[in-house]
Amino acid sequence: MAMMMTKSRDLFMTLMALFLCLFGFSCSGKAPIVPPPGAETGEVRLVRDVYRPKRQKAPEGLFKQIPPQSLFKDKAHVDDRTEYEKYLSGFRGGPVSSPPLMKAGKMHEPPDFSLPGPPDRFAFLYPEAEFSLNDEISLVETRYNDAEYQKVIETGEDILRRGVSSEERFRLSRIMASSYAATGEAEKGMALLREFLEDFPGDENIPAVRALMKRLGRGLRRDGEIRAIGCLLPLSGPYEIYGRKALKGIELALMTLGARENRPRVKIIIKDTESDPDVAVRSVAELDKAGAMGIVGPITPLLQAAAESQSREVPIITLTQKDGVADIGDYVFRNFLTPLMQVEALVAHSFKKLDARRFAILYPNENYGIAFMELFRDQVMAYGGSIAGQESYDAADTDFAEPIGKLARLYYERLERAPEMTEEEALHYHAWRLHLDPDYSPPPPPRRRAP
Repeated sequence: MAMMMTKSRDLFMTLMALFLCLFGFSCSGKAPIVPPPGAETGEVRLVRDVYRPKRQKAPEGLFKQIPPQSLFKDKAHVDDRTEYEKYLSGFRGGPVSSPPLMKAGKMHEPPDFSLPGPPDRFAFLYPEAEFSLNDEISLVETRYNDAEYQKVIETGEDILRRGVSSEERFRLSRIMASSYAATGEAEKGMALLREFLEDFPGDENIPAVRALMKRLGRGLRRDGEIRAIGCLLPLSGPYEIYGRKALKGIELALMTLGARENRPRVKIIIKDTESDPDVAVRSVAELDKAGAMGIVGPITPLLQAAAESQSREVPIITLTQKDGVADIGDYVFRNFLTPLMQVEALVAHSFKKLDARRFAILYPNENYGIAFMELFRDQVMAYGGSIAGQESYDAADTDFAEPIGKLARLYYERLERAPEMTEEEALHYHAWRLHLDPDYSPPPPPRRRAP
């Protein structure tokens, strides 16, 4: 259902990019295709001899699902599907019975088995099979996952004309409404959902239909209507200084955007979180009620606000370096580089482009600097490089001569010590210089010879 917001979310992400301009088992061999004996129904042999993942044991039962990540890893699902479909074509005694037909449908059923291709012939060749209509609808859902929105609409309309149950109508209406929205005709999708509400007023799927209508409604835009985007910032409290800076960036981006000839009609609704998680949660609810198509922020606190936005299915773009925030749900995003992302890019560039192998680290002696220093050191070691030395400085310093001098003296000192040190001593000395072996006492440096 998360894809139902694709078009609206893409537009939302495009707008946000302007505002924040400042902040897939290859088969090793194929199972033989043999005509099924007349005395057998073929269902057991289908599973035992044909649909058998090459790197796993044969399924214990006909409907046992294979982990999609195993099937998709080397794209072996394509070969297995081809083998299965060829085997089905060997049946000449009439329609294939329901179970293997259902298995064919399962190969294409989203979201875990969404495969491209036209497997429609199973449903049309065997229309009397028990699972025929179910498979047709599953294939329509697969087409949606493949972004074949117009085909979804055409096939869905054809199925609806035949007459379907309320559950089947719900599945079709849901996927067709989302397809209409994806093709820029959200109002047609809304009309389809309203018809469902009128025809099945007591159906158990009514809440889901209303929720979908709410989501699609965010994507509707009437002539002259101004879109609203919510913004959560700590404009008071202990994090006020960061909120004020972010607000200036947003205001500057709005000025830049407003100067464009074809500027989008948008307005920003600013909410002060007061650096308080409870206030942030209430602010999300208020923005949702105000019809905000999405939310930017907060900076902090963010987990509670992100969870509330996810529960309301309102897209939110958080301004944080915190890892794992986007794992909260499909409506939670992050527009910020994490320290690890920055360090990985720097080290990769140094090794691959600059061919650098030895490094020295000069870092501010505060939490942020120490965190980056440790990440950089770990990444260099992971690449097989070495740290010649590291020195810290006070974050308030503007003169770095002393720490740089220490790094330089360390280089020449190591050159002088190297001939006199055993390999074990050199390892201990290097660890001591990196503050990893505080109990080690280095030997005194050798005396310099008089010139």
